[in-house]
Amino acid sequence: MIRSSVFRSSQPANSWVTRYFLRQWQLMSLLALFLLLTVGLQLGAPLLLRAFLDAVTAQAALGTIFRVASLYIVAAFALRGAQ
Repeated sequence: MIRSSVFRSSQPANSWVTRYFLRQWQLMSLLALFLLLTVGLQLGAPLLLRAFLDAVTAQAALGTIFRVASLYIVAAFALRGAQ
């Protein structure tokens, strides 16, 4: 029976990967945080824009309109900075 290297034990590779990620756990956590932040901002920005347009069309108070507009601007700049 011929065995290729694919079916050999993956113990050395597994320990290498484990050692690598254990050394880099802080960087991996930071990258995961940025990924979640970017996805959240990409999903949240259209919701803020919808809230702004709803507030304008409903002739809401200027304070509400400015608050939603400033949140949208902050989210847009944060998204641009994260990318």
